[in-house]
Amino acid sequence: MYELQEANKKDLIHASLSEFTTGLDIIRRLVRHGIFAEKTDPTDRRAKLLNVTPKGKQLMKQTIIGLQDIPAVLPNLTEAEQAYLISMLETLDRYHTQAFDKSR
Repeated sequence: MYELQEANKKDLIHASLSEFTTGLDIIRRLVRHGIFAEKTDPTDRRAKLLNVTPKGKQLMKQTIIGLQDIPAVLPNLTEAEQAYLISMLETLDRYHTQAFDKSR
């Protein structure tokens, strides 16, 4: 969502690889907590567009900073092991993204 700037609910749910009902529930909670703001879509009055609020942007910045600590909780991996781990995670990501897209 951060890179989308503004998105409708369907696009956001698809980008997050979530099941539709689950995605709607998550969005409702994020709006209720002030992470996202909703506004009516000017091209389709029935639809809502979502934007990340300043509070949401701050939370995402804090999360990114926290992710920088991940190497500290992993065992000491050599550069080759780190490259292998990244490669395997990318493979899993591609596999699950394709499987999710086929199930839609």
